[in-house]
Amino acid sequence: MRTRLLPSLALLCLVAVPWPARAADDKTMPGFIVRTKSIDGLIDDFKYIAELAGKEEEAKQLEGFLKAGGGKTLQGIDTKKPLAVYGQVGAGFADSQVVVMVPVTDEKAFVALLQNFQITAEKDKDGVYKATSDQLAAAMQTVYFRFANNYVYVTVNDVKNIAKDKLLLPAQVLPTDKQTSLSLVLRLDQIPTELKQIALGQVELQLGNAKEKQPGETEAEQALRTAMLDEMAAQLKGVLMDGQDLSVNLDVDRKTEDLSLTATLTGKSGSKLATTIADIGKAKSIASNVVATDSALNFLVHAVTPDKSRKALDSAIDAAFKKALDEEKDKTKRAIANKFYKLLEPSLKSGELDVGGSLRGPNTNGLFVGVGAIKLKDGLALEKAIKDLVKDMPAEDKKDLDLDFDKAKGVNIHRLKPGKDYSEEARKAFGENPVYVAFRDDAMFVTLGEGGLTAIKDAIGAEPKAGKAMELDMAMGRLAKLFGKDQEDAIAAAKKAFAKAKNGDRLSITVEGGKALKFHAGMKAQLVTFFTLVNEAQEKKKKGAFE
Repeated sequence: MRTRLLPSLALLCLVAVPWPARAADDKTMPGFIVRTKSIDGLIDDFKYIAELAGKEEEAKQLEGFLKAGGGKTLQGIDTKKPLAVYGQVGAGFADSQVVVMVPVTDEKAFVALLQNFQITAEKDKDGVYKATSDQLAAAMQTVYFRFANNYVYVTVNDVKNIAKDKLLLPAQVLPTDKQTSLSLVLRLDQIPTELKQIALGQVELQLGNAKEKQPGETEAEQALRTAMLDEMAAQLKGVLMDGQDLSVNLDVDRKTEDLSLTATLTGKSGSKLATTIADIGKAKSIASNVVATDSALNFLVHAVTPDKSRKALDSAIDAAFKKALDEEKDKTKRAIANKFYKLLEPSLKSGELDVGGSLRGPNTNGLFVGVGAIKLKDGLALEKAIKDLVKDMPAEDKKDLDLDFDKAKGVNIHRLKPGKDYSEEARKAFGENPVYVAFRDDAMFVTLGEGGLTAIKDAIGAEPKAGKAMELDMAMGRLAKLFGKDQEDAIAAAKKAFAKAKNGDRLSITVEGGKALKFHAGMKAQLVTFFTLVNEAQEKKKKGAFE
């Protein structure tokens, strides 16, 4: 098996990158660049992840394979320098090329390495090698390469791409600062328009098929789904036509014990896309104020429905409410539901969703406090309707409810004490503390747990501020304290995985605007151990169930 893999690894260095590109006119900025850490760095990253996942033996096998024969598997290759691929996307295969950069220690040793894989290389007077093999012949590919700047530059079919005056220096392609495990930089503005149009045509074809009515789907639901698909197509068109740069970075940082994926998109200056991205960064959110640092859990969603989808969304909301109302046979409940729907309708149809929450703790008493907020329209009218409803409730049903219990910044705070329906799990997490609710005309706030009154007063007093469009942040170790008895495997895994790392349990996903649209997903390396332990426990249970 090993001998069958060796030729494949050699060819990978030469032709395995299928992304076609043509040589860039501007040597300082190719149409795209793909970069990786050095081979040694990638092996170390793999070993690190493998050890966290309890796969040390697999990591040792890979390292042993690469170092087999006294390092002859990679002879001539400098395993301490990064690798790269660069070029520019063309309208078709004929005018598209790619250049691969592999660091080398010795020209003769590298050529000998190819010969070990039954690849022959002949050098011309200009210093260009032509590689031939049965596999390349079968693929109808001609591979050329030349040595310069301590790298071998490799291209397919068009030898002009590695002409001396077209070679990019390593410093023009590879970063001089911190290198991530894998990165991609793509100049969207250099992709030919005709290629973009072909891509959009294929997308529209697929979306057209997806618009067909689904079984059991109402007309309103289909109209909403169709509007959403049209909006997706419009957004993709905006990215392709108005986009400037797209970059993606995948990194394993062994020093900080962070694993991350980051994608960044910028729009052409003055374009609609650039304006939209900037507006996302400027948009003020009410719910962003409740998101706190060092919480066990934070979540935030702040999104605006595009105008073209608004009508379909409004119709779908009306249809869903009408269906629910038709299914309710109690006249009194129907009347109450209809009243509250009318009050909530302006918020539901505002086209803006601004909601967030934070679970803070546990404190020294082992208790959490939860804080939530949602943007509303006519929030005070909703509060009045609730008060009117409470007036008509039986005394027994409202004995635990204290309306206008307190006040902050002119806003009334209502208290709901724990009752018989308060679960044992909730009592363990939040204690015997009440729920606090408050309404501003533009928002509703809710807190539960120890310190809830202070937390809701702080939330009420905060003004809307620019924040992220989306955020999810979790500390799995602290959240494990909320797991029930049916999740003992996760509790045990959390204790073992995070025992030596105080903040090794964090996982986060964010989306934000501004100068660029940025998506970031990151987690601490110890979470690999946690998820592995949970999976192993579940597999063991499944195995036991079948024995």
